[in-house]
Amino acid sequence: MNAQTSAGWLCILCLFFLIPFCQGQMTKPAFSHLSVDEGLSQSSVYAITQDRKGFIWLGTRDGLNRYDSRQVVVYRNQPTRRKNLPSNTINALLHDSQGRLWVGTSKGLALYKSEGDDFERISAQGLPDSTILSITEDRRHRVWAGTSKGLYQLEGPKPYRLKPLRNYTYQRTEPSHPNTRALFEDRQGNLWLGTSLGLTQLKVRTNGQFDVQDYFLQPADSVYHNLSNGINTIAQDPQGRLWLGTDRKGIAVFDPRLGRISSWNPVPGLDLSTQTIRTIQPDRSGHFWIGTLSGLYVVASDGSWFKTLTNEPTDAESLSDNSVRSIFRDRDGSIWVGTYYGGVDFYSPYARQFGSFGPLGETFKIAGPILPSIDGRQIWLGTEDRGVMLINANRSVARHYRHDPKDPNSLSNDKVKCLLAEGNQGLWIGTLKGLNYLDLRTQVITRFLHEPNNPHSLPNDRIYDLKRDTQGKLWILTNLGGLCAFDPKNRSFESYVPRAGQHTSLSSRNATCLLLDYQQQLWVGTTSGLNRKLPGRDAFVRY
Repeated sequence: MNAQTSAGWLCILCLFFLIPFCQGQMTKPAFSHLSVDEGLSQSSVYAITQDRKGFIWLGTRDGLNRYDSRQVVVYRNQPTRRKNLPSNTINALLHDSQGRLWVGTSKGLALYKSEGDDFERISAQGLPDSTILSITEDRRHRVWAGTSKGLYQLEGPKPYRLKPLRNYTYQRTEPSHPNTRALFEDRQGNLWLGTSLGLTQLKVRTNGQFDVQDYFLQPADSVYHNLSNGINTIAQDPQGRLWLGTDRKGIAVFDPRLGRISSWNPVPGLDLSTQTIRTIQPDRSGHFWIGTLSGLYVVASDGSWFKTLTNEPTDAESLSDNSVRSIFRDRDGSIWVGTYYGGVDFYSPYARQFGSFGPLGETFKIAGPILPSIDGRQIWLGTEDRGVMLINANRSVARHYRHDPKDPNSLSNDKVKCLLAEGNQGLWIGTLKGLNYLDLRTQVITRFLHEPNNPHSLPNDRIYDLKRDTQGKLWILTNLGGLCAFDPKNRSFESYVPRAGQHTSLSSRNATCLLLDYQQQLWVGTTSGLNRKLPGRDAFVRY
């Protein structure tokens, strides 16, 4: 295809994708989704953070997950290993200023050790296997852990250990209730605790100790606690007020100038007074994202507007589940929403301009592959959950290929990850459940799937990338199956995976990206480093 044709298609693509963006501000965010279908260990996402390398870490009810935008690596408690997670229930995550990842579980705190890809369990004074509910780091780089039995401060590192708050407070005083659900440091350096009984302030004295002050939404009606006083999350607005997400009383506000908590409705027309508020997260614009049991709300900090976001069965870009458990803003300003039943949803305010394209009035999510046809008159689109489409310049659909469970000659899966043209003869289609070849002359699709008892089948069905070298060899990047090459004569696959004691083998099965450079050298990126395949040899150089 010549440069003039390429430029023409670039203009068409701009019309496809930019026109909806230029028509005005988006009325609602468009979410991408990461669920158990894409490798997430479990659908309830309790905690989210991001490390220095850009990996997103997701804590669930059944394991810790590391996501690199292409694949998920799962960590679970393994009773036979000493250096592993204390529990599979992950309630809290913190990536601190020193680059350490702290993991709060239902049976204590752990530190992720990247050099061994394992975990160090942290002992606690008088805290055997206590549930970690929250973790934060203050401006003095002290790490605090809120537990079901009170607040603890981390000391160490030789060894790391948790010590109870009473060791650091004036006259060894403690908050009114030990169950510390939320931790937050305000702009003045005060540490605030959300507990089952209300709000507690830790104010630093000149001698380094803390004064403890409790505040209540309403008088406690029980010696133990009043559910209406429970505070799950804390945030601060530009006016210095603390927004408090409560158990059953919606949002309360604490004004430091008045020194008291009051019930509050942040926006006229939005009634959250009986809602359970699980999490509040400000975005870069200062708007507050509020997660509840029945949906997500975006509220302007000045109270001028709000948006209600819920699951819409007919909209693939809506919230995956209405029960929101966690919200996190990454370093790029994107918002991650952890739900209870639907995994995690992702929204980038900058990616929407190239987000969706709706031929014939239909809206769907483009997964990434966009490939001009050989004659330059059409484009192939790989979608997130609608298979493959051949699109005309006037937006009409010329061909649509989808999975049909009753038709073995249909696409093996509708979640498309990569496309590779075979001249004008055919099209290779990589999906999350197999490799497919579409014969454009006969319109027949041939599936290639992993067969457990066949070493010459695909090593894994999750296909992430496809490349063809000048020798005609097709290279296939798989998730957890490493790299493989397809032999068209024998219709078989040759796998390249790590082999014990062989330093010239691929460094990891967790392959993430594939590049064929201008010298026809094949480069493979993995979670354990970069690999260059030696030409004509079944060997790699590791970097």
